[in-house]
Amino acid sequence: MAQRNALSGLRRHLGSFGGWRRAAALGMAATTVAGAGAMATQAPGYPPSRVGSAVAQLWLASSAVGQVALVDASTGDVAARVAVGQARHTLTVAQSGGDALVADRAAGSVTRVSGATERAVTGPVRVLPDAGTGLSVFADVGVAYAVDTVKGAVRSLDPLTLLPRGRTLSLSVSPDPLGGITTDAAGRLWALDAGTGDLLRLDGTAERVWPGVSTPGRGRLTLVEGWPAVVDTSRRTVEVLDPGTGGVRSRGCVGMRAGEPVTVGGASDTGLLFAVSRERGVLLVTDLVHGGCARMVSLGPAGLDLGRPVYAGGRVFVPEYRTGRVHVVDVATDRLVGSPQVLPAGLAAFELLPCNGVAVYNDPTSQRAGIVRLDGATVPMSKYDPNHPTTGLETASGGDGTAGPRIEDRVSGEPRVEDPGAEDPRAADAGARSSGQPARTTAPGASDRDGQREAAGPTLRVLVSQSPAIAGTLVGLRVLHRTGVPVDTATWAFGDATGPVDGVTVTHTWRTEGVYRIRVRATTVTGVTEHATVTLFVVPADEPPPATTSPAPTTVPTLTGTLAPTTTFPAITEPATTTTTTTTTTTTTTTTTTTTTRARVTLTLQVTGSDGSVNAAPGGGSCATGETCTMTFTEGEDLTVHATIAAPGFVTLVDWTGCPQTRTDQWSDDTCLLTIDQDTDLTADIVVLREGTLPPPVTAG
Repeated sequence: MAQRNALSGLRRHLGSFGGWRRAAALGMAATTVAGAGAMATQAPGYPPSRVGSAVAQLWLASSAVGQVALVDASTGDVAARVAVGQARHTLTVAQSGGDALVADRAAGSVTRVSGATERAVTGPVRVLPDAGTGLSVFADVGVAYAVDTVKGAVRSLDPLTLLPRGRTLSLSVSPDPLGGITTDAAGRLWALDAGTGDLLRLDGTAERVWPGVSTPGRGRLTLVEGWPAVVDTSRRTVEVLDPGTGGVRSRGCVGMRAGEPVTVGGASDTGLLFAVSRERGVLLVTDLVHGGCARMVSLGPAGLDLGRPVYAGGRVFVPEYRTGRVHVVDVATDRLVGSPQVLPAGLAAFELLPCNGVAVYNDPTSQRAGIVRLDGATVPMSKYDPNHPTTGLETASGGDGTAGPRIEDRVSGEPRVEDPGAEDPRAADAGARSSGQPARTTAPGASDRDGQREAAGPTLRVLVSQSPAIAGTLVGLRVLHRTGVPVDTATWAFGDATGPVDGVTVTHTWRTEGVYRIRVRATTVTGVTEHATVTLFVVPADEPPPATTSPAPTTVPTLTGTLAPTTTFPAITEPATTTTTTTTTTTTTTTTTTTTTRARVTLTLQVTGSDGSVNAAPGGGSCATGETCTMTFTEGEDLTVHATIAAPGFVTLVDWTGCPQTRTDQWSDDTCLLTIDQDTDLTADIVVLREGTLPPPVTAG
């Protein structure tokens, strides 16, 4: 029964994105607020993309060339590029887990790009009849919603097949979707009706309406700590609502002047609301926990062309379109950290998105994108080569990237699947997840149509301790070069909220379940640098992956041993050390014998991790996984403590605690060297690495 439950849980979590439990707070959507009758000032082409703060990679639109690019906010690398439509079509992107749902407003269609295969696998599909310039998609893990602000239509979608769910609902919203639509951390869509002030909640196909939440035409919507918050510009107030009952959880003021247009956003981890005044060039802060709305930070002179504020890592990032700058404000001290120029001056607008504790900027009309860090430093990226935009490009149907694939005209039938050999997009993704292996990804410059690259096979390979991994459990990884040339240095990005880590062999723990894209950059001793990406699926600790029929050893580092929890080895008796001193005089000879005994000390050895044993020599005996063993030695004795695993032929990586020095060979650090001069505690956490194949190298930048 327990095994059946574990299998069911694994299928539930890996078979679809909808079963995930979200532990990390997500990035906030923001909204443009103006007086009654005023038009929204944000660029209507860019709806609020919500990116989890624990996600290190996100998809960016390149409307100029009809592509989307997968970028890494930890390293600044471009991991993949996919063609999704015609060049110069306005594209907007929403993320559902690792997938990108791309709305093509000129074509009125939506395409799903799989994060596991880095290919367009579903669509393009017309999800709403006659949708066009007002089409946007809002998504989260396991849910998606199509909105047409021109026709005033909203409908729930299946995020994998793009099939409509439930009924099409009528909604009067601002022509700018930033003005009143967002999704929360639970995957619910919230929409504020501009004409009536009614608040709509769409949870999958179940809808609920709370009438008259704001003054008609004066209310806008955002999120604060993941809760829907309604700003009423006529009353200059903000109310945070309970998502279940619609009742007011907290209320505060907005420090705006009467009739002053402002742009607002909210913090993901604290009760702060941010309002940006273009007229005054300032950032206003409302504290909904401690009260007060008088805090103000000057961003520059009056009349700045400021956009919506974005919160990440305790900073507020405010775009300024006329000059191409991003203002970075530390909200703990109300201090302007910096105002770096990230894009050329004169752009109508650009995207600014929270991701992995930083802000990512993107110009959909060009190849330019990049990262703004907490200290105001920037990392520019190039999403594609403007001189050769189709080089190394993945397309939806095997074309050259200059023409989009055929659009499926049916909005109620089964959409066409573009991925050859994967008639059902669910089967294509689920197959990769349930295999227990890192999913193969296709990288720029290494497509399936590149026969030479495919014939040669992947340049890099990785050893990984377990796949799927278990949340909260140590995982070991090592990168190797297929040619056998030793890898000199490597840098890893683990796809979560942590920063890059250097090392050919590394360990990492993913704290929450989900799909993580691991990026590695490796340089050999000959100076050759390669890049690659692999997808790792992490399941909850209470739902371990099913037992495998592979002869490979168990790879869960926290495996409990079957032997007695504590074993005490008998003391080792040794002859006492004897020193003889001879004294001679002219009359007598006296011989004095002095006996000195060296102290006995203990080594307490605890072994955790994969099935194996640790041997302490000389004369210490062996201690198995799951045991805590006490061994006795002579003070000052040199010891060699060596770890081995139960099944031969696999690499052992040991995470030692209390070891002053390890002996490392080409593959592992399985031996600890120490001189025991006092009672010592030593822990050996054994991680067994098995081979998983990485994709071909990825061209960065």
